[in-house]
Amino acid sequence: MDQVIEMQKGKNGVWQKTKSFGSKLAVAGTAAMTSAMVFAADHTAEITAAQGDANTNVTAAVAGLIGLVAIVCGVTLLMSLLSRK
Repeated sequence: MDQVIEMQKGKNGVWQKTKSFGSKLAVAGTAAMTSAMVFAADHTAEITAAQGDANTNVTAAVAGLIGLVAIVCGVTLLMSLLSRK
């Protein structure tokens, strides 16, 4: 038994274990995180809307790229047909 337990007399006259700094810090940290979670706003609707917008942007970019490739291939084919003798 190498630990020393510090005791203090409570308000009602009963002896109780003294709280260490670590336990006080843990209680304070838990209270702070709990209050932060209570005040945290719900952003699921905004996130869902942003995902929909991102999906639309990617679809438009892919469609534009496919259209550009089709135009370049068509011009290349036309140039090769016109340059034949």
